[in-house]
Amino acid sequence: MSYAVDGFAFAAESLVGKYVGAKKESETHRAIRLSFFWGMVMAVLYALAYGLAGEQLLAIFTDESAVIKASLPFLFWMILFPLASTPCYIWDGVFIGMTASVAMRNCMIFALVVFLTSYAFLKGYGNHGLWLTMILFMVSRALCQWQLFRKKGWALK
Repeated sequence: MSYAVDGFAFAAESLVGKYVGAKKESETHRAIRLSFFWGMVMAVLYALAYGLAGEQLLAIFTDESAVIKASLPFLFWMILFPLASTPCYIWDGVFIGMTASVAMRNCMIFALVVFLTSYAFLKGYGNHGLWLTMILFMVSRALCQWQLFRKKGWALK
């Protein structure tokens, strides 16, 4: 998943940086839209692959049936993860391209607070609680970055 989705985040870094530096607003927004579109296409494809062939994919990593059986209750989280995490990866690329590292750091701090708070409440749920906490971490990163992008209109500068 990392190579496919991160490829679009890397493209966003380069293209957003190029267009923001050239003060080309419409091209900046187009690069962001296309990065999100294709990144989410890949996320959906990964989620479908995990959903349709999850057990077979697990068998690639181990031939131990006990390990596969123990992993199956968490397949739902493996399906959900690319959908929940891709937006924050793409936003990272956008923020790096805009050289907005301070804002990116602040969103990571906010997401860490969300992670630690949710983990404190969900740790009693074992691995399911940890998966949910990680999903909340990723979503909070993306929402924070999206909100800052909208509020500050960085692509317009």
